[in-house]
Amino acid sequence: MRVSISGCWVACAVDGGSQASQNVLFAYTTNSSPLPLSNWNKTVLYLAKTGDTSDSPTLGVDANGVYLSMLRYIPGSPSSIDDNIIARLPKPRVYQASTNMTVLTTTTNDLKTWKVQSAVNLDPSPLGGWAWCIAKGLPVTNGSNWPGTNYYRRIQWSGGVAAWVDTIWMPVTNSAANSFRYFDFDSNPGGAPGAPQLGGTNTLTLGASGSRLQMAVILNSNLWTCQHVGLDTTNGTYAGVASGLSVNRSAIQWWKFQLNSTALAYSTSGMICDNAANNPYWLYMPSLAVNTQNVVLLGFSGSSSNSYISAFYTARKADGTMMLPPLLIQAGSAYVSYPRRWGDYSYTTVDPIDNQTFWTVQSYATSTSNYFWSDWVVSVKPGP
Repeated sequence: MRVSISGCWVACAVDGGSQASQNVLFAYTTNSSPLPLSNWNKTVLYLAKTGDTSDSPTLGVDANGVYLSMLRYIPGSPSSIDDNIIARLPKPRVYQASTNMTVLTTTTNDLKTWKVQSAVNLDPSPLGGWAWCIAKGLPVTNGSNWPGTNYYRRIQWSGGVAAWVDTIWMPVTNSAANSFRYFDFDSNPGGAPGAPQLGGTNTLTLGASGSRLQMAVILNSNLWTCQHVGLDTTNGTYAGVASGLSVNRSAIQWWKFQLNSTALAYSTSGMICDNAANNPYWLYMPSLAVNTQNVVLLGFSGSSSNSYISAFYTARKADGTMMLPPLLIQAGSAYVSYPRRWGDYSYTTVDPIDNQTFWTVQSYATSTSNYFWSDWVVSVKPGP
C-alpha cells in the first residue's frame, strides 16, 4: 500500500520471511516526489510475534502521523485471531527519516475482528487532533440478519507518544439500526458460499478475507469505508439462514459516518450489486477514496458463472447518485484453478496534485498457474 501525505510518501508490505518472523517493510520519502526510486528510504518495522502469522498491513495517515495496522493470527484450520498490532509514527519523525514508534495492541478481549483500519484523514486539522480507527466486529447470530457491529476508537498524540482516547471500542452510533440485512462472510472463514467464475466449478473463498472493512478515508469530518457482503435476493438484502446456504451473489456495501466531538455516528450507506435474476456478478474486494468535490470512487473485482474474474469501478457523485452500472476496467482472461483467496491488492486513492483525479489498483485473472492474477492501474476523473 502507498499513500501520499503532505511533504512525503509512505508505503508498507509484509516481508517474505517465515511465518514466525513476518514483520513489515516500511518505505518513505523525505520529499514530495515518489520518483526517482532513490528518493525512497526503506526499513523493517519489527512487529512480528513468535508463533503467529503476520498479514494484511494497512496504512493510515493524517496531519500528525502515520498509522500502520497489521493482523497477527494463530495458524490453524481455521486460523484464529491473536491480535492487531498498531504502530504509530509521528509525522516529524518520518520527515527526519526516523522510525521510532508507539505500538498499540488490540487483543481479542478488546475487539474480535479480522482487521482494524486506521483512517487516511485528508482534513488539514483533524477533529480534536484525533486519529481514528474503525473495524467490524465478528458476526452475531440474529435470525437471518448476521452483520457484525461497526466499532471505532480514537488515538491522541502527546509529546510524540500516541495513546488511546477511548478505553474500549465504541459502537458507531445508529450503525446497527441502519445496517442492510446481509450475510457476513466472516461467519465461515474457510468455506462456502464462494464466488463463481467462468471455466469450472472452483469458487473464490470470500470467507478467507471476510466482510471486514477494507478502507477508511476521512474528508470534511466524514469517514467513508466499504466491505463485501453476501445477498440472496435481487433487491439488495439477505433473507436466508445464518449458514449462508442461500447466498447467490456478493455485493459492495459502502458507509458514510459523521465525526463529531463525542462519537462517530451513522450518516448514510448504500449497496452496489448486480440485480440480475440469473447468473449475477459477484462483486468483492472493494477499496474507495473521496476527492475535494465530494465524489467517492470505488474499485473492486467481480466474476460470474459466465465471466472470468475482472476489475471494475463505480462512483457516487456529490449529489448522492451512483454512476451505474459498474464500469469494466480490465476483463479477466483465465480460469483460476485454486482460488483459495483473492485480493488484498485493491487500493484507491486521490491524486495529490489536483485532489480530484482518482487512481485505483484492481486485480483480474490472467492465468491458471500459481501466479494467477495481475493488477491493473487506471486513473479516473468523474464529474461532480
